[in-house]
Amino acid sequence: MNVFPGMAPYTETSGEATIRIGKECVPLTGSMRREVFSRSGNFDVTAEIIDDKWERLVSLAALEKVREIMKKEKASPDLIKKSDADFLASIGALKNAKFTLGGLLVFGGKDALKKYVPDYGWEYRRMKGSTDYIVKDGGNDPIPIAVSEIEKHIMTENHITTVKSGLYHYEYKTYPESAIREAILNAFLHRDFKITGRVMVKLYKNRIELTNPGNFIGGITPDNILHHPPVARNSLLADILDKIRLVNRSNLGVPRIYRSLLEEGKEPPQYREVGNFIELTINSSELKPQVKDFLKRSYERGMDFDIDHLIIIHYLLRHREMDYRTAARVCQRSIESAKEILGYMENDLRILESGDGKRKIYMLSKPVYNELLDSSDYHRDMKLDDESIKVRILAILKKGPLTNAQVRQITGKDRFQVIKLMKELENDGVKISKQGRSSYYYI
Repeated sequence: MNVFPGMAPYTETSGEATIRIGKECVPLTGSMRREVFSRSGNFDVTAEIIDDKWERLVSLAALEKVREIMKKEKASPDLIKKSDADFLASIGALKNAKFTLGGLLVFGGKDALKKYVPDYGWEYRRMKGSTDYIVKDGGNDPIPIAVSEIEKHIMTENHITTVKSGLYHYEYKTYPESAIREAILNAFLHRDFKITGRVMVKLYKNRIELTNPGNFIGGITPDNILHHPPVARNSLLADILDKIRLVNRSNLGVPRIYRSLLEEGKEPPQYREVGNFIELTINSSELKPQVKDFLKRSYERGMDFDIDHLIIIHYLLRHREMDYRTAARVCQRSIESAKEILGYMENDLRILESGDGKRKIYMLSKPVYNELLDSSDYHRDMKLDDESIKVRILAILKKGPLTNAQVRQITGKDRFQVIKLMKELENDGVKISKQGRSSYYYI
């Protein structure tokens, strides 16, 4: 027999409940209970009903904007063609012929939003420095229009880089449009409507910062946000945005931001909690066209890279080496999962190679290294500790023999230090050919 444990917070048989604050247990009031539900994702303020006629609150401009978006995203024509009332009811914006709060946020006019959601709104700043700004804008437009207005501001300053590849010239923007759109939508979708504050977007010379009121809920943290199961603070709003094709409810928003940045060789996004706000930073890191070209060729050969693979490639481009613990940290995976990912990338995708030893070290395979980096640096790009040197030498010897001079070049050691080093590696299968000056080490 399985007994469902029920939903926290738990009460006594009398119906009373307490909560610990500091060293004291105090009665759990209605407002406190509501906050507990909200932080766990069990309470949805956007499902509340607005007690007013929807016809007085609706924005015709928002309705038109949403239908344009749905046509572009190839939504059901039958849904798009419904009358306004039937359309709004079918997607959850209306309930019993009245707006839900989620519906009002998407389709409400400015006056209605100001009246019923006074803390709702957005702000944009194009920053001159850390404290001064050049451009200021904001408003309390319904979400589809607000997102469009913010995008216009950012795209005005989203400079284009032209890259020549063969006979063609390709244009890339500083910030991928898909990453920007997902980030803005997430800020509106996941904000806490019970907290004072607005969605804020600041455009600096070298980054974009987006903040929204609210903290992470349901166990999500900056260290697990990439793969954590979806938890929606505003579930009904998420449903509405999903049905009109603005967002995806399958927890694809954050991975899409990661992928669009990593596929251009850019830095992944950075999340953190700042007080009662969530902050997302997207850096205007340098475009790496060689990464784009490498992925394009790989996809044409039938290879497929998921987010974990892209993160590992990005890390190795900057740090050259990785162990499974580092892979677990940067991919937000368990150590066992990280081992499987690295093994798959080495044995199936064949884009990594590793050496044997107590501390297994992974690096990009030589063909991949040659495509993405300066091939002359393959054997000598980092100063290594003794254990890493042994792992690196073993990995290289698997590909072919090395002379004493080559090992010296790789490790920075002198002739006699190399002889000692290679002697220590005999137990790992390293042998030497006895040919005088032309002798070499091999496995």
